Amino acid sequence: MPQEVQAGKPRIDIARYELSLDGRRVKLERQPLDLLIFFLQKKNQLVTREDIVEKLWGKDVFVDVDQSINAAVRKIRLALKDDPASPKYLETVVGKGYRFVGDVEIVPQTPIAPSPPGDQPNRLPEIQSRRNFERRVLTVTLAFIVTAAGFWWSFLRQSSSLAHTQFTTVAVLSLRNLGSDKNMDFLQLAVPDELVTALTYSPSINVRPFSAAREYAQSDRDPQAVGRELKAKYVISGHYVNQGSQLQVTLESTEVASNRVLWRETIVGDEKDLIGLREQITFHIRQDLVPLLSGSKAGANPGVPRNAEAYSLYLRSLAVTFDDPGNLDGISVLEQAVKLDPTYAPAWVSLGRRYHAEVLPFSSQDNAADTRAIEAFQHALLLDPNLVEAATNLIDRRIERGQLEQAYDEAQSLLRRRPDSLAARGTLSYVLRYAGLLEESARECDHLLALDPHSPSAPSCAITLLELGRFDRAIEYLQAGPPGDFSKGIAADVRLRQNRFAEALTTMPNTADSGRELLQACIEKQPASRIAPLVAHYDGINTAVADSEAKYFEAGWDAFCGQKEAALRMIRHAVEQHYCAYPAMDTDPLLAGIREAPEYAAIRASAVECQNDFLKHQTAVR
Repeated sequence: MPQEVQAGKPRIDIARYELSLDGRRVKLERQPLDLLIFFLQKKNQLVTREDIVEKLWGKDVFVDVDQSINAAVRKIRLALKDDPASPKYLETVVGKGYRFVGDVEIVPQTPIAPSPPGDQPNRLPEIQSRRNFERRVLTVTLAFIVTAAGFWWSFLRQSSSLAHTQFTTVAVLSLRNLGSDKNMDFLQLAVPDELVTALTYSPSINVRPFSAAREYAQSDRDPQAVGRELKAKYVISGHYVNQGSQLQVTLESTEVASNRVLWRETIVGDEKDLIGLREQITFHIRQDLVPLLSGSKAGANPGVPRNAEAYSLYLRSLAVTFDDPGNLDGISVLEQAVKLDPTYAPAWVSLGRRYHAEVLPFSSQDNAADTRAIEAFQHALLLDPNLVEAATNLIDRRIERGQLEQAYDEAQSLLRRRPDSLAARGTLSYVLRYAGLLEESARECDHLLALDPHSPSAPSCAITLLELGRFDRAIEYLQAGPPGDFSKGIAADVRLRQNRFAEALTTMPNTADSGRELLQACIEKQPASRIAPLVAHYDGINTAVADSEAKYFEAGWDAFCGQKEAALRMIRHAVEQHYCAYPAMDTDPLLAGIREAPEYAAIRASAVECQNDFLKHQTAVR
């Protein structure tokens, strides 16, 4: 039975992760409470803002945290009823930081004895509420907080080489709804998405993007066959069914090569308590499945949703298409979710991805949508610095907007924090390509593809090989990577540069605004009266989008189609947006027709300058 709260001085109950004042419990969010505990550890000592950053986010944090520190300090003072003009507890040391001088009682956690293995073979030790689970799993004694945090960051810094990590590749498939309640269909995609999020915190597990597995959502394909196509060592599949007010979820992991079921678990929970269900699933994934798959312990704890309605909205948004008009519906749902619970980082990542989708062709709010995407990813990282998907999405947006130096710094910082992350390695390759450092970019690609030949980064790496003129190697990357329209479009660009026009046309996706009609018109040498409007149409699309690389590749098509002025205009736009196209522009077969133009030399000089500026920065920060 919990202890009664006594009146008097402020009191922190570590086991309950609660603050009380004058005998009343005081609501204080996780981050301000973590900061308060840190202040107590350093009582009567100066705590600088740098100390706070290192404690709460780590030394290599790459987002602006000043506002978060200010907000946390303000919430601590409000909770303690502490007047900053005449403080009893927390003093501000102007220009230096803070000093905690007040007296606060600390109630340490009583260790919880583990339940005997036979008590509940397929269930968590009894979970009475989400808060009880958080106390049990996420809170420890004050001394342990210091030790664990020190160990975690020490581990990240000492991991010096990706090559020493052995990866287990896993694909998570959509679940089957065996019940008749179609209102629960959203869980077919929502639960697997949460599984992917939980697994990505484990350094030695490489999870195939769920976007690839979603293509099999309406398929009755055998999981083993799907696993082979996705080039995974293990697949996670399952089903769920309503039983009265209970929701039963069965998950299993199958070894693809042998079709042997490695692990199976059935979780039962209240269909209205999706947070509780998530806790059970996450517990079994981290404690049971991860050690079986990789032989290692799970990584950092993922964030915990705190509002049932917000979490339900988030899960339902995962089943909403990114196509118009569905994406706008998804944005609306997620904006409601983060308003109700602004502390759940995965919801901010999902919202950022949907904002970015609005940056695509014909968006009249291109820059505004991209800015909102960046803000969402930044917010996610402030909440959870270990969320690699938030970090890589943020860096990618910076790269495409031409913020190469900042993107490079953030990519390097991410690699220092997560040297095991293949996604981080792919992001570094990405920024190097935009800087025109193609050989460096290719080396990063070779490094990560040696560890995972079927990496989701393979199509992006193929672009680097294309720009280097290594066309056969680019095709090998595309064949090894995940299939899709993006890969097909790159393959068409490769074949076009090899003068294999029929293959280029056959390979190009026949989708709206893929450019296939322009490609066909130019290959067939149709009249200029037909080609010129098509060039203007696609130039307009690529001028509107934020991505500078799209402009470079459109310039190649324009030149191939004989539209030299349009080609020069597009490549100039690309370089102005810091796509350092040198030396690719000097060897790209499609640009041969414009290299003798008077304007070309000035554009080339700007590209060289762009690259030199980046190299100066790279040298300065190494």
